[in-house]
Amino acid sequence: MLMAAPALAEALVVMGSRLGLHLHKHFCGPFWRETLPEVSGGSINANLIAHEQMIPGVELVLRFQGDGGYRVAVNVAGNAVADAPELDR
Repeated sequence: MLMAAPALAEALVVMGSRLGLHLHKHFCGPFWRETLPEVSGGSINANLIAHEQMIPGVELVLRFQGDGGYRVAVNVAGNAVADAPELDR
């Protein structure tokens, strides 16, 4: 008798916005910690880390993401213009 193996849960490392921002408290935090695991039936979970817990400055978000330290990043576009001037429009 063959039995299907249970699907392994996907665990994402997510760079969230700064802890004190309204964006983090009311949108990013609840989405990554509650909504996503709920709607995915627990198959997708996220380890949400705020900017200040991972990198020295918000302007470095794109550089750290490009280095592969995490797969998802949330940032205020104006913080990333040094690395992505096209955001400054």
